[in-house]
Amino acid sequence: MWKRKANIFCLSIAVAIYFLNQTLFKNYFTGIAGYFCHCYLNDLVCPLFFLSYAQIMLIWAGHEIRTYTRLLLLGMVAGFVWEYFAPIINPKAVTDVCDLFCYFVGIQIYYLATIAERKLNS
Repeated sequence: MWKRKANIFCLSIAVAIYFLNQTLFKNYFTGIAGYFCHCYLNDLVCPLFFLSYAQIMLIWAGHEIRTYTRLLLLGMVAGFVWEYFAPIINPKAVTDVCDLFCYFVGIQIYYLATIAERKLNS
């Protein structure tokens, strides 16, 4: 049960940060912080949303990702797809290597959140 709680928590945080970024942060912050909010914050929280949702569905189907390596692989493959194939479909999308770094950091945050939840419940 703790796995679902950690995933619901990460999913909720990702959605909250996304909406705050879209409605408040992008309009409020300027300079480096504003640039980060415009260009990278959504890419940082995307893995929290994607991996949480994927894990909830995989747990439900009985195929939970149990290793860090597979989690990292799923997250980075999704990042590559979004960064390198999305521009083919959407001309406004831009490929940016820094976005992949943000996806990587987001995966680490997700993984650390699930470890913290596990330790709290054991």
